Amino acid sequence: MPRRSERSAGRRADESAPGRLSRRTLLASLGGLGLGAVGCSGSSSGSGSSSGSANDAGAAAAYLLPFFAPGLNEPPVLRSGPAQRLVFGLADDDVVPLAAGPERLAFSVASDGASLGSFEVQRHDDGVPRPYYPLMVTFAAPGLYTVTAEVGGTALETNVRVVEPDQVALPAPGDEALAVATPTVDDARGVDPICTRNPPCPFHEVSFDEALRDGRPTALLVSSPAYCQTAICGPVLENLVEMAEGRDLAVIHAEVYADAAAVEGDVLQASPAPIVERYGLTFEPVLFGYGSDGRLVDLLGFVFDRVETAALLDALAPGG
Repeated sequence: MPRRSERSAGRRADESAPGRLSRRTLLASLGGLGLGAVGCSGSSSGSGSSSGSANDAGAAAAYLLPFFAPGLNEPPVLRSGPAQRLVFGLADDDVVPLAAGPERLAFSVASDGASLGSFEVQRHDDGVPRPYYPLMVTFAAPGLYTVTAEVGGTALETNVRVVEPDQVALPAPGDEALAVATPTVDDARGVDPICTRNPPCPFHEVSFDEALRDGRPTALLVSSPAYCQTAICGPVLENLVEMAEGRDLAVIHAEVYADAAAVEGDVLQASPAPIVERYGLTFEPVLFGYGSDGRLVDLLGFVFDRVETAALLDALAPGG
């Protein structure tokens, strides 16, 4: 969680070194990223609307809040080399995410006083419970970077840590898919339940490895609507159900936990599902898009709305 700084230029996040946390410890602390302020349910798709005016939101903003793991006290997800997607929200004095935000934010990124450039980012909030700003940045080298957003004439700052590419398990665009047999209605493969949406979603007819063998473009969503730690898993699944309709591609949903039923929903005691272990995931949700050649086209993590979901699916199989 960010802390206040006495610097007049803005407020800044903790600059401590990245920790070596287990997945369970990380999940227990994910509410600090701000998304846990909204309850997550299997049937909720999010209103997609922001209450209050953009001007009010700008005036109330006291923190620039990462809606992802910034790598300061948890396993990093940002690597040098390829373009990276950083999702931010605005928070009030109590570090509670705001329900509204300016239509666009001006960002800048710097390291050791050297600027990486300025960026203008559009607000996204279609079908998710909180507005966010997806900032795309290419980091040439590992290190600690300061991200600044200008909100109502005030500079709000936070830090992120970027590491060497081999220190991030998450696949990058162009990587070949890691074939995993995911649970289906015919073969749960030891996962119970195979879908925590109510009612279960339609994306458990085919296993992920089978879809890859068929040579079809494939979208793979890893999320747990009923046990989500960040209030996003349910809404992004609902968005995918809507946005995937009519497209010529395989769509797979895989739950995060293998034995949530056995531990009565206590996810801190649950074992990760095989897909989570195979991909080394330390967060959810994440949407992977694979082309017919079995290579990753792109992925979306932490929070993504209908607009970003549609863009990824269009890259796989254009909709009608």
